[in-house]
Amino acid sequence: MKRRFFLSFSLFCIILIPMTFSRVQANQQPTSILSAWLKNPVTIDGKFTSTDEWEEATPVDVKIGEYDPGVDFTMRIWAKNDKKDLYLLYRVVYDISLYDDADDAGISYFWPEYNLVTGWENNDASFCSVNPAYEGWTRDYYGWDETRFYKDVEAVPPGENNVEGRGTYDGNYYWFEMKKPLDSGDGYDWTLEPGETYGWHEGTPGKSDSLIVYFFDESKEFVFTGDILLTIAQQEKTRPLSQVSIGDLPLSMEMITGVLTIGAAGVGIAGWMTRTRRAHKRKKILFERFMAEIDNAYSDFKMNARRVEADLHSLNNEVLDEFKQGTLDEGHYNVLNERIDDYMNEVKEQIEKEKP
Repeated sequence: MKRRFFLSFSLFCIILIPMTFSRVQANQQPTSILSAWLKNPVTIDGKFTSTDEWEEATPVDVKIGEYDPGVDFTMRIWAKNDKKDLYLLYRVVYDISLYDDADDAGISYFWPEYNLVTGWENNDASFCSVNPAYEGWTRDYYGWDETRFYKDVEAVPPGENNVEGRGTYDGNYYWFEMKKPLDSGDGYDWTLEPGETYGWHEGTPGKSDSLIVYFFDESKEFVFTGDILLTIAQQEKTRPLSQVSIGDLPLSMEMITGVLTIGAAGVGIAGWMTRTRRAHKRKKILFERFMAEIDNAYSDFKMNARRVEADLHSLNNEVLDEFKQGTLDEGHYNVLNERIDDYMNEVKEQIEKEKP
């Protein structure tokens, strides 16, 4: 049966808005997660490093989608913190036939509340990948403008990538392990305080922030999402958090506005993530094509070194042009340029040998 995915960042979106981005599913209401106070150190390697590494944290299953209507797709989340940092571990069951080494996961926070004219005043997004080839193991974003996020490191004045993380796949599960400061101090990240709860508080005055977890399937271009309520642990005493439910409560106009805007933000993020991944895929394809052409040209250098030299010069110019146009990443450009230089040195040596 062909799998179908539905976008519904909120009850309002499910009931009133037929979403066109049909390959995304979010939870209908936030799932509560109580972060534990850190007792055992965490090694950020995308797996259980030891049996007791995450034992103080209680795992919570967050619905992030549906394989088919009525068949839930969940992300299991462990969370813990100390005075300085929040630690997250995600586990996603995923068939090996769907594995892609560019898949990733993350978390985003929008606060303090949504304005219908100006949008979210503040936002922060952190992502972790199973492969560093695209943008590194982690990315740290800010500045959601209803179209896209922006990198902290490219801000003016520049911020920092304050996310540590690593993703892995073991044949049955994706694992994403992340660490981020509660308050990095760079001016572009969230500020979380022990004892406080973050996420959409239905019915709580002054609380209309949004905390969303993500899993992104690169090859299928699916963005799976779930809304959470996260309580940051205190060292001595934690505040119990009861499960939030909106099923039996009437929606005021303020509540409907809050739900609608959270849903709209989610749709936009999904679109931005898809566009970003498509661009990365195009760059990857171009990089692989250049690698093949360079290798093919080099393979004939002993038969006709001067022709190969000319071909490598031509390819070098093409690579430089693509890099200037932004269709090649700097990392890919450096690899290609180094490969051409290495081959060119061998070709020149061969030309010297052929001189009478």
